[in-house]
Amino acid sequence: MDASTEILAFVSGLMFLAFVFWALGNWWCLFRALIGKRKGSGLLIIPGLLGAIALLIAPSTNDIARWHSYWWIPLFADVGCVPWLIYYVWFSVKNRHRHEMRFFRHIIAEYVCTRRCGYEFSAVCVSLSPFHIIAAAVATIPLWIVSLCSPLNLSWYFLFGIFAGELLLAFLAGFLSSILMFPFTAVGETYCKNCRSRMVLVGRHFDPLGSKKPHWKDVFIFGVFIILNVALWIDLTTGKLWQ
Repeated sequence: MDASTEILAFVSGLMFLAFVFWALGNWWCLFRALIGKRKGSGLLIIPGLLGAIALLIAPSTNDIARWHSYWWIPLFADVGCVPWLIYYVWFSVKNRHRHEMRFFRHIIAEYVCTRRCGYEFSAVCVSLSPFHIIAAAVATIPLWIVSLCSPLNLSWYFLFGIFAGELLLAFLAGFLSSILMFPFTAVGETYCKNCRSRMVLVGRHFDPLGSKKPHWKDVFIFGVFIILNVALWIDLTTGKLWQ
């Protein structure tokens, strides 16, 4: 076994363990919600994608390679992946007459001054929304078409893998954006504008109805997502970006 195969076997095994850990965590959060306990915060989409990718990239020397043809099972075994997407679509269709279609979802973090001077601050955190899923799907189509042609000549079902990669790229865009936006968002969350005392987080809540208009953070993340896709296309066409 050469070094590259050993590294790939290690990475695929590590990804599969991460999938098992997070998928069990999502099921535990669902169980606590069903029995009326305090709701936890599960990790959506990513665990199922990690499990599917782990089975796809596992070398033949790896024990999990025997499940290569069952790469789609983690997408359904993780309650936060395909089952959550099915529930989300069902919920949106069921409630389509109650409100207009809103493509943006946010989590609101509430902060108050430690000296109780009366100042309060609400920080908007971007959550996975229909807009991000649509953006990933739109970015997937041209990549999939190119993958069907020479010299790649991939099979049609690689569409799902490319879509999974675009979703991961959207998560990466969110992670990078949180770092880039930190200098502009940390001030209001740290110090009171009235008395300059420390602010304290008192809770977070999810906005179930969402918003018809994007927050500036949505626009920023989408811009980073476009930049990452442009970099991907440059590397795909020239092969010189990371050299």
